[in-house]
Amino acid sequence: MSGEKVIIVPHTHWDREWYLPFEEFRARLVGLMDMLLEILDRDPRFRCFTLDGQSVIVEDYLEIRPEKGMLLRKLVGNNRLLIGPWYTSTEEFLVSPESLIRNLLLGREVALKHGGVMLVGYLPDTFGHIAQLPQILRGFGIDSFVFARGLGDEGERLKTEFLWEAPDGSNVLAIHLLKGYGNAKKIPSDPGKALEFISHLKDELLTHSTGNYVLVMNGSDHTLPQENLPDIVEKLNEMQKEMEISIGSLEDYIRIVRSRAPKYDVYRGELRGARYRPLLPGVLSTRMYLKQMNWQAQVMLENFAEPLAVFAWLFGFDYPQNLIREAWRSLLQNHAHDSIYGCGVDEVHDENVSRYERVQQIAESVIQEAVKGVSSRINTSIDKPLASIIVFNTLNWPRTDIVDVTIRRQGLENFELKDTSGKTIPYQIIHEGDGLLKLCFIAEDVPPCGYKTYMITEVPQKPVFHTALNVTETSIENQFFRVNVDPENGGSLRVEDLRTGRVFKELNLIEDRGDAGDEYNYSPPENDMIITSRREPAKVEVIERGPVKATIKVALTLKLPKSLSEDRKSRSLEVVECPVESRVTLYAGIPRIDVETTVRNNAKDHRLRVLFPTGLKTDYVYADSHFYVIRRSIQPPRGEGWVEKPSTTHPQLTFIDVSDGKVGLMIANRGIPEYEALADEDGVTVALTLLRCVGWLSLPDLPVRRELAGPMIETPKAQCLGDYTFNYSIIPHDGDWLTSKAYIQAKQFNVPLYAVEVEVHEGDLPPELSFLSIAPESLILSALKRAEREDGLIARFYNIEGKEVEAKIKSFTPHVTIWMTNLNENRLEMLKPVNGEIALHVGAHKIVTLLIKCERSPKPPESIVEA
Repeated sequence: MSGEKVIIVPHTHWDREWYLPFEEFRARLVGLMDMLLEILDRDPRFRCFTLDGQSVIVEDYLEIRPEKGMLLRKLVGNNRLLIGPWYTSTEEFLVSPESLIRNLLLGREVALKHGGVMLVGYLPDTFGHIAQLPQILRGFGIDSFVFARGLGDEGERLKTEFLWEAPDGSNVLAIHLLKGYGNAKKIPSDPGKALEFISHLKDELLTHSTGNYVLVMNGSDHTLPQENLPDIVEKLNEMQKEMEISIGSLEDYIRIVRSRAPKYDVYRGELRGARYRPLLPGVLSTRMYLKQMNWQAQVMLENFAEPLAVFAWLFGFDYPQNLIREAWRSLLQNHAHDSIYGCGVDEVHDENVSRYERVQQIAESVIQEAVKGVSSRINTSIDKPLASIIVFNTLNWPRTDIVDVTIRRQGLENFELKDTSGKTIPYQIIHEGDGLLKLCFIAEDVPPCGYKTYMITEVPQKPVFHTALNVTETSIENQFFRVNVDPENGGSLRVEDLRTGRVFKELNLIEDRGDAGDEYNYSPPENDMIITSRREPAKVEVIERGPVKATIKVALTLKLPKSLSEDRKSRSLEVVECPVESRVTLYAGIPRIDVETTVRNNAKDHRLRVLFPTGLKTDYVYADSHFYVIRRSIQPPRGEGWVEKPSTTHPQLTFIDVSDGKVGLMIANRGIPEYEALADEDGVTVALTLLRCVGWLSLPDLPVRRELAGPMIETPKAQCLGDYTFNYSIIPHDGDWLTSKAYIQAKQFNVPLYAVEVEVHEGDLPPELSFLSIAPESLILSALKRAEREDGLIARFYNIEGKEVEAKIKSFTPHVTIWMTNLNENRLEMLKPVNGEIALHVGAHKIVTLLIKCERSPKPPESIVEA
C-alpha cells in the first residue's frame, strides 16, 4: 500500500427544524434512529455513526422511544454511536458568549448521561466562527475542531488541516471540510462506481491535505445510514491496495492526522470567508424580532435571574437550579443555527417565539423570588422612611446610571428620595395612575454585584431640583452633549461633544433599499430605488424636560414602495406609508444618548437601516464580539473565485465603534446584530440594520450567491409587517473604545439597573452591599451562577484588553475558598484568599472561571420572608 488512508465517517446532519417544523422532523428522526440502532446492534462491521455533534437529538428520540434508552447507552458507551459535545448545533455570532459555554455544558451532561461524549468541536453547518472558539473548546478539554464554512483565500495556504489560534494564544487542530459535510452523501453500491467515486474524491482532497489521509463524510441533511456501507468498504479494499479504507469516526481521523505529526500553518482570527462555502450573511438581520427576543431572554437569564438568585442563595434561600436549567434548555434549542438565523418556514419561528416567551417567563419568576428573598434580609428601616427602593447592580463595577421604578402612591403628595448617606436624590415622575407612580432617578455608585437602598420620606412641599439639563423646542443638552434636531432634514441629529468639541452631523437618518434576496442573503434588485429621510419634514416635540432626563420625539412618515415589481427587478410604483418615530433621551450625568425608534412596517421586500455618519477617516472599525473586541477592515476581500460575494455587513454584540485615535463614535444596541461600515471621502458611516423583509426561504440565481441555500418555499411572515421598536445608544468619546472606557456605557446600556419598592422593615443586611467585586473594569463578568456539580458559585469573567492585567476579586465575606476551574467547572488550582480577597494575573483576552465556596447564612424565619 502507498500509505494513503481513507476514513469514511457515517453521519447525518440533523436540523431539528428548518423547512419543516420540529415535530415533523422528529417523526423522521424516530424512523432514522430506529433503523440506525438496529444496524449498529446487528452488524459490528458498521463500526460507528456520528450523530451530528449535538446531544439534543438523543433527548428528542428517547422522549418518543424511552424503551430504546438501554441499547442507545450501550452503543454510545462502546463508541459505536458518537454524540455531543454540543447540546444543539449552535450559531455563534448571534448568541451570547456565555450561551456557547452553556451549550457545551448541557451537551456534555446529556451525552455523558447516555454513555459518553465525543470530544471533537464539530460544527459542520454554522455560518462562520468566532475568534475565541478555540479557547472555549480548550476549556472543555476539546483540542480539535471540524467545520465547513468560514475560510476565505487563506484556505489555499492553510490546507485542510491547520492550527486555529484564539486571541489568548490557545489553539485547536482545525479540520476544514473542503467539500462540505456531505462530500460522500451516498457512495454508489456498484463496486466499480464506488471505487471511481472514492478515488476521484481522494485525489481532489489530497491536493489540499497536509498528509496522505482523507476524510470522507458519508451523509448529509437528514440522511439515513447507508446500510450496505460495510459491504462497499470490504469490496473496495479487495479491489485495490493503494488505499486503506475504513469506517471510522472524526476522533479516529484526528488521531491519524496527529500521528503523522505534520507541520501545520497557523491561523488567527474569526472565520467569515466564503471562498469554498457560502457564509449566508443575510441571516444576521432576517426576522429581526427573533434576534431581539433572544437578546431579551439572554439578558434576563444571564444578567438578572442567575446573579440575583445567587445573592438570595448566599443568604439561605433555595437556588432554583432545575428551573434555570429548563430555561437554558429552551433557549439553547432556539440557538440551533437554522432556528435563530430565521431561515426556516414560518411555523418554525412561531415555535421559536413561544420558546423565548417561556424563557422570559421562567427568568421573570426567578428574578421576582430572588429579589423578594434578598430584600427581606435588608434593613430598610433606617431613618424610618415611608417606603424604600432597592437598586440592584449585577455588573462587576460600581456604576452610576438611570433607574426606572414603579412605587405605590400611598397618599403621598410630596416626597423626597434619599440615599444611604442622607443625600437628597433628584427624581422625575414619568407616569401616574391607578394609585401608582412610575419615576426615574440617577442611582450613584451602586456597588458591584450588589445593591443600594434609597428611602422615600414625606415632605411638606414639592422638592425643587437643580439640573444640568437644558431644553429648547428642538434641542436637549447635558454636561456632556448638546443634541439639536433638524425638523427639515428628517429629524436628523447634530451632536456636539462638549468635552472634545467634536460635532457629528446627520445622525439617525433612515435609509431604505429594496431586497430581492431571501432569508439567507440580502440582494438588491437590479433597478433599486433608495429612499432616505434626508430633507423629509419631521415633527419635533419635547416630551420630557427633566430634571433627570430630557426627551425629544421625532416623528416622520416614509413613503416606501409596497413591494418588488412582478419581475422582481425593481421596486413597485405603488407606495405605502410607514410611520417612524424616534425618542432621543439625555440624562443628567450620563455620557450617552439613548434612542428608541418605532417603525410601522407596511412594506415588503426591503431593508431598513439607520445611519450614523461619523466624519472620521479610518480603515478599520471595532465590534464587540465573544469575549473579545474584534478589529475588522472596512474594505472587503476581492473575493475572486468565491462561491459567494464577500459580505460588507457584519455581526456585533453590544457595540460598533469608529475612531481615528483622537475621538470616536460608538453605537450601542440591544439585540440589533447587523452593521455595515461605509467609507467615502467624508469618512465612515455606520449603518445599523433595523429590518430586512423578504418572502422566500431560498431563491435561485441571486447575483450574490451561486446556488440555492435551501428549498424554494414562501415565508410571508419573514416580511415582518407590523410595529417594531428598536433601542440603541449614541456614545461619542475621546480616544478609542478602550482608552475612553466607552465600552462600559455600552455594557450598562445593555444591562440596566434593576429597582424595586419594598416595605420598611428591619434586617440583618446593611442598606448597601457588594456581594462580589472584580476589578479593574477591563475585566467583564460573564456569569455569576450556582455551580453545576458542587455546592458553590461560579464567577466567570474575561479580559477585554490585549495585555495582561492584575485582577482583584473580593467577596463580601472573608470566610471563602476559591478554586480556578476550566469552563467545564473542573478544579485546576486552589487559590489563597486573604480576608476574602485574591489578586490574580489575567492574560490578554483570557477567560477565567472561579469556583467560590463561602459560608451561607441560614434561611430567615418565614415571618421575615413574608414581610
